[in-house]
Amino acid sequence: MIEEFLLTLSSENKLALMWVLGAPVIGLLFFWAAKAHWKTLPDKEKSSAKLYRRLIPLIGPVINLIVLIVGAALIGKKGLIVDENLRHIVRVLCFGWLGLAAVYSLTHSRGKTLIAAMIALFFGFLSLTNLLGDIVKAAQDTTFAVGKIEISAYQACKFLISIVLLLWLAGAVIRGMELSLQKIRYLRPSTRQLFLSLGRIGVYVVAALVALSTVGIDLTAFAIFGGAVGVGLGFGLQKIASNFISGMILLLERSVEVGDMIEMANGDVSGIVKKTGARYTLVEAFDSREIMIPNEDFITQRVVNWTLSDARGLLRLPINVAYGTDLDRAKEVMLSVARSHPRCLASPAPSCMLTGFNDLAITFSLNVWVADIREKRITTQSEILFSVWRKFLEEDIGMPHSPRESSYKTRVKEMAEQAPKPDTLPDAAKV
Repeated sequence: MIEEFLLTLSSENKLALMWVLGAPVIGLLFFWAAKAHWKTLPDKEKSSAKLYRRLIPLIGPVINLIVLIVGAALIGKKGLIVDENLRHIVRVLCFGWLGLAAVYSLTHSRGKTLIAAMIALFFGFLSLTNLLGDIVKAAQDTTFAVGKIEISAYQACKFLISIVLLLWLAGAVIRGMELSLQKIRYLRPSTRQLFLSLGRIGVYVVAALVALSTVGIDLTAFAIFGGAVGVGLGFGLQKIASNFISGMILLLERSVEVGDMIEMANGDVSGIVKKTGARYTLVEAFDSREIMIPNEDFITQRVVNWTLSDARGLLRLPINVAYGTDLDRAKEVMLSVARSHPRCLASPAPSCMLTGFNDLAITFSLNVWVADIREKRITTQSEILFSVWRKFLEEDIGMPHSPRESSYKTRVKEMAEQAPKPDTLPDAAKV
């Protein structure tokens, strides 16, 4: 093979040699020029500049390919014949360079590009030494049966390689789709998640169908399989299908979105929605627990969404005062504390309502509005109650206490008063 290539280069077809050696040089010159031009861009953080940087590795092999095609056309018009071995070598090197540039452009990872280069070098060596054809023929002759279908080793390897490449490409497409959707500011989070879920399903389905078609499998044979899957969904997988469809309904209705504060009707789960998936919704409780709730529960149960249309929220703080307290003065004290707190809104203004009389105390409800019910809700309640307590102490406003505590304190005081003084003890006790 090498001797034939050297004979080709020593022949009178010097134009072909110039064509082979000049094409990659021109491609590299364009690549270096594009790289130097990117460094001079004023704003490298723009999406167009980032895309330009991603495409720079492809400029060299693409220009090389264009020059080779144009050169082949010109050589053909002059009636010159290029040796087949030379064309085969050029073809392998050209598409190998283009493939490696595509891998680096998509992944921007030198490690993955190095692995791809080693694989390309291995198959390029087999192709240049004519061993690849023999290996392919041997794989085609080796067959094995899967049920009633005979599949050759070549088809199996082709399917595995194609499915790996297609799934990797599908993952890259999905990541690009996700980044693109995040840049669209006017899309609601639920709409963005819906598009991403539908796009992910569509990309993976297309990748699987393309991988199956590459090995010559008739896709109409999957009609029976589809019927079997339908029966399985009707029996064993109905919960999974129900959760998936419920997730799509939630994304379409936009009733539960990322960032909402929700509370289930049974009261056992409340927190902030962190993620809406195809099967479950992830809720982070106020104690940092992460709870995965099936999507079906949001459809079949009552759900309290505190921030569905407005993030503002009302805090109701029950406060008790003792009987005999000046109620008007206590009300003014509580309202002044609420108005002075930085997180309480002036409109709607805080309100204080007398809600009832019980055996031990008079009950008030201090109602304050905050701008975002999701932020520091418990902290705000604690700060207001602390301030009310301090203000009550300053104003000498009585707080209720249980009769048992009062009786205990009175009994302790009486026992302390009835205890004999040291001076009144008998002489024997003093010794």
